[in-house]
Amino acid sequence: MTRSSTEPGKLNPRDEYLLKEFGVDLQVKRNLSLNTVKTYLNQIRKLLVKTKKTIETLQQDDVNQYYLYLMNIPLDRNHLAVANLALRTFWQWYSEKYNASNLAAHLTPPRRKVIDPYVPPVEHIWLAVNHCVRRAERARTEKGKFVNLENAAIICFLLDTGLRVSEMVALNLSDITVHQDFFHLRVYSPKTRRVREFDFGELSQQSMVGEVFALYWQYRCTKFEHNLSDPLFPSVCDFPNLEHRLGSEHVWRRLEVISRHIGRVTNKANSIHPHSLRHFNATYQYLNGMSLRTIQYRLGHAMISTTERYIHVAEQRRGTIGSQLAGAGLRAPIGITGFAKIIKSSYGK
Repeated sequence: MTRSSTEPGKLNPRDEYLLKEFGVDLQVKRNLSLNTVKTYLNQIRKLLVKTKKTIETLQQDDVNQYYLYLMNIPLDRNHLAVANLALRTFWQWYSEKYNASNLAAHLTPPRRKVIDPYVPPVEHIWLAVNHCVRRAERARTEKGKFVNLENAAIICFLLDTGLRVSEMVALNLSDITVHQDFFHLRVYSPKTRRVREFDFGELSQQSMVGEVFALYWQYRCTKFEHNLSDPLFPSVCDFPNLEHRLGSEHVWRRLEVISRHIGRVTNKANSIHPHSLRHFNATYQYLNGMSLRTIQYRLGHAMISTTERYIHVAEQRRGTIGSQLAGAGLRAPIGITGFAKIIKSSYGK
């Protein structure tokens, strides 16, 4: 079987069928997330395009040459490890299902480079939130006001919940329940395919995180027409229609721009981004006495060893950031007060 009947870079129908079958197996039998499945399939596609062969005509030398190519291009060890796992998983599946040779059985997984999670300094976070709130106050258009207040709420929400950005952008208004002194969250994780629920956004006179999100919530629900199925954090591409969902990549880009604007970031590695806020949340909760199992549940980690990596960083930084975090209640004097009273009077029946 050749690829002469297909366009450059595309696969023939037989290969497309095999990859689709492999993807279904990964989702149904191995319970992998859709993003992981796409990563695996893309890696096999790259192999076929690079070698210009089909799955049934590939030889072990072809796989060896392709893997050698991956090792010699600027690819970090973690990405190489993912590619290695994708190749080994596919050929194991293919060899078992179609009684063929396992062309990747000899590949040895590279050692992953373990990097300690980055925890942004607390003062950088406060500056970022303050920057967004001030821009919202000075905005001359309703759209400008909404975008900046949404940015402040996103930072505070991620800071207080520790959610993955993919989980956050998938939330609807119906996933938030308002109580008198806090919010209740119901989140579905596409990565673990589980639902978890917990409280966040404790409202007090100095609780900046809770009150900024409360302000956004009130503004979102009272100023604009909405349904409970609408996204919690919408895109403004069709403002004031807020039915379109904000994408994960847009959240990363927004926070990167904010980090540059506050002038305290020298490179992407130490910028404020969704995952660094997740790291901050785990560190903060641990230093304030939350149990490891509770942190694991809130973060949605399948294995507690993943949570322990965050705690390792927290122990290292106990002396430097512990005094700023322990008992702080995620508070900062930035001039935002009174929002809790508004929420309590509006929703606290």
